[in-house]
Amino acid sequence: MEGPQNDLPLYASYLPLKTPSDVAFYGEFLKAVSVQVQEVTELLTLGVFTKNLPAKCSLDGVAEQCQDLVDTSGAPFAAPLDKADPPLDPATVASFKDIIAASVVPAFASLKSFLEETYVPALSETDTASSDRHPHGQEFYAACLKFHTTTDLSPQQVHDMGLAEVSRITTSMEAIAAEENFPDLKAYVEHLKADPSHAAASGSELLIRYRDICSRIQPELLKLFHVSVVTFFTINSLQNSFLYLGYLSNLLRYFVSYFASFPPSVYVLTGQDSPSHALYHRRDSRSLRGHRSRRLLPRRHRRARWHLLREHFLHRGA
Repeated sequence: MEGPQNDLPLYASYLPLKTPSDVAFYGEFLKAVSVQVQEVTELLTLGVFTKNLPAKCSLDGVAEQCQDLVDTSGAPFAAPLDKADPPLDPATVASFKDIIAASVVPAFASLKSFLEETYVPALSETDTASSDRHPHGQEFYAACLKFHTTTDLSPQQVHDMGLAEVSRITTSMEAIAAEENFPDLKAYVEHLKADPSHAAASGSELLIRYRDICSRIQPELLKLFHVSVVTFFTINSLQNSFLYLGYLSNLLRYFVSYFASFPPSVYVLTGQDSPSHALYHRRDSRSLRGHRSRRLLPRRHRRARWHLLREHFLHRGA
């Protein structure tokens, strides 16, 4: 679940520390973390009293994430200090780490206790995540939909569009299966899985084929988005043992790219050492549950978001 236990460490990871003003802002950011966490706690408390609560399953793992920050002494907030280029003054680093120990870590320890003792016990095991359960839930859902789709389509219109697309694609696939003399789509899919001619012979071939698809996708983006696309994506390989790191890498890129200028998005292709990858079967860390699609904004607009982010945390720390 999104929240300060994920969002704030991500912010910390990408805040620059190159100029005196950058360093000063980082200090203000660290001071503002406990304020932000406290505000989240207050809002959650209000939700308990007003019975405006999410489904219990949506909080799975959140308390554990808070505990991880406590157990590591707020390591994600301290890590940028040791990697700054040029290196920071030792006294400044020590001062910032004191803030982390005295303010940041206790804030997440408190949030973890609140979740376990007060908030999660108030949630229902059987409730769904339906917006119908909440006051003004339909209006809230429509606003979220507009934010994520950048359209004025209603939830029902989007749902119907999805069903129509699934039907259209399925019909097209069934026609192809029939042309290939298969009795139904399921039989054709099983054939694709088993036929060696539909699998890459090596990891290198798989990467080449993925990148070929990318080269055909990129020009089409200009037809779909009426902005200057300054950042494309690339395909990189990653061994299966590092699958989790691939997921995390892309999650960081999705979240931060909205606020700041960033290098090309990297999609990590896993299992490229296995020739059993069916070429039609999409397996990459882009299939991340709950991800937010990156906004293709001109550089100047994304930099504007960066300044808004800075102002936000300076205000919170005031």
